[in-house]
Amino acid sequence: MKLMNIKNKISPRENDSQLRLVDNVRRTDMKYECRTCSKSEPEVVFYKNVSKCPDCKSCRSKKDKETYKNNSIKFIERTKKFRQENPEKIRDCNLKRNYSVSLEEYNKKLLEQNNKCEICGKHENDNMCRGRQIPLANDHHHESKQNRGLLCVRCNLALGALEEDSEVLYSMINYINKYQKLR
Repeated sequence: MKLMNIKNKISPRENDSQLRLVDNVRRTDMKYECRTCSKSEPEVVFYKNVSKCPDCKSCRSKKDKETYKNNSIKFIERTKKFRQENPEKIRDCNLKRNYSVSLEEYNKKLLEQNNKCEICGKHENDNMCRGRQIPLANDHHHESKQNRGLLCVRCNLALGALEEDSEVLYSMINYINKYQKLR
């Protein structure tokens, strides 16, 4: 791997903001040579740790696809094993990725709600879907991404089906009350 600094010119700095600006300019001038295709490319074309992976992103992607293609069964087995051995890590990752909430924050909210759905009060242990117990869903506003509460499967699906429209919900309540008298 060769590191080439095209411009090594540093201008005088008057304050810290100029220092950062000059450093940013200098950083974009750095070029690396890909060990696979031998092209000299700017730093942004490489992954963060160039010393560990001195291949440009396109070459690295091709290599990774080829490696997976030749060893797909091994990769799948390793992934399954990791998921089985580390369900808490997987749950934490999914919560962070989908809702920006850590598993610790989720568990804290669960304790605040006494392990029950915030709408119907059903206990988490009774939250079943296709014969499997599943954790309460983290309800959130889809536009603002603001987390609200933890809901059971039925309440979460119902809220989604109603598209969070309170007018439709009131109409449904009136409909149910109207026909309950017929019983």
